[in-house]
Amino acid sequence: MKTLAFVVCAVFWANPLVWIMRRCIARDLELACDEQVIDGKRRSGNLRYLALLYALAVLVISFPIDPPVM
Repeated sequence: MKTLAFVVCAVFWANPLVWIMRRCIARDLELACDEQVIDGKRRSGNLRYLALLYALAVLVISFPIDPPVM
């Protein structure tokens, strides 16, 4: 799916809606992978990945990064 989105962006590079679509597809695929890990069997690898996701979320919430001022 990511490859198809990349090809569409390459062909229709001037259309901003295509870039928004690509960003939405990437976000949805990432969320689907995370859900698959959470809902999957509780193997040690999955638990480590889940712990990493949690730690990253806590870090992002604790130290928000402000965008640069121009």
